[in-house]
Amino acid sequence: MDDKLSIRVNVADRYYPLKVESENEERIRKAARLINEKVLQYKQRYVDKDTQDFLAMAALQYVI
Repeated sequence: MDDKLSIRVNVADRYYPLKVESENEERIRKAARLINEKVLQYKQRYVDKDTQDFLAMAALQYVI
């Protein structure tokens, strides 16, 4: 039996369809929420950048 779910997650105002294990759904949605919160923080701080810059900055912060 295939227990993968089809979900859509929003990251930086874009929706991405994913097939995920049901036990990972909550973790994936939380990760997307954290990314969006960080992107919003950068948008408020740096008005002259674009979304790609904010995503890169958020990715660097989370990896570090």
